[in-house]
Amino acid sequence: MLDRSFLNGVYDLHIHTGPSVANRKLDAYEMMLEAVEAGYAGYVVKDHYMPSAHGCLMVEKHFARNGCRAFSSIVLNNSVGGFNLLALDTAYNMGTRMVYMPTVSTKLHIDDHKGRKFLGSGNMTTTDLEKPIYIIGKDGELLPEVIEVLKYIAEKGDLVLSTGHISWQETDVLLPKAFELGVKNIIVNHPGFTVNAPIEKVAEWAKMGAYIEMTACEFGMVLKDDDTFFNSLDLFQRYADAGVPFEQMFVSSDFGQKISPDPVAGLYKFLNLLQEKLGFTEEMLTSLAKTVPAKIMGIE
Repeated sequence: MLDRSFLNGVYDLHIHTGPSVANRKLDAYEMMLEAVEAGYAGYVVKDHYMPSAHGCLMVEKHFARNGCRAFSSIVLNNSVGGFNLLALDTAYNMGTRMVYMPTVSTKLHIDDHKGRKFLGSGNMTTTDLEKPIYIIGKDGELLPEVIEVLKYIAEKGDLVLSTGHISWQETDVLLPKAFELGVKNIIVNHPGFTVNAPIEKVAEWAKMGAYIEMTACEFGMVLKDDDTFFNSLDLFQRYADAGVPFEQMFVSSDFGQKISPDPVAGLYKFLNLLQEKLGFTEEMLTSLAKTVPAKIMGIE
């Protein structure tokens, strides 16, 4: 079992904290306290409906210790105007360093939740007003407004692009164009969960230079000690067999939901499972949880 001191220097690039429209496991202040206690180097806060800059700026200024960073993000859903450069520029100038393609506003997400409520929307009563976003036009090319967002990200140089909950078909069009326009760091979010991308496509994207995110949230062994629930841990091996370079993969928690494990405890369990069940060495785990996430965030 990994000593808990292994968490020193970890970056978790996918955490949901409060305040949010949904009840969360912990708020921004509590997350910072836990991160500092664990020895984290930093983490990214994601909110589906609002930029997370306010909370991150406040907790980092007043409660961070030992250089722990609270990075903020913006998700380009309908609640911020979609591909809204004004909203993106505002967030960037408040310290945001990660830009997500849409999540809850994607056609994929909306179709998947027909007839059932998305728990992350809390008590919102207007989610039926969501107009499904699909980033590819009838001509098979990216929408012009998506291109403008990519140009903005490329111009700034220190923004990370994350694919959110767009479909794998959209991702397949997005990535080549983003790299062509000069976007440096791109994350494909949990391609084996929600998106359900073909493994050979994941390998193609990784070889282009995209980073492949593996979240604790998508593995049944982390959630309920059941490897048949959601994804099996053997997904790592299947990706490797398909040619996904190990150095293009990283882990995050994607935790913070009220019903999920605590983000720090959940990621710690995930890392231990990778060591115990898959035989990952501490060197491999360091790459997944520290080295690669730091590189993505521009911290060498």
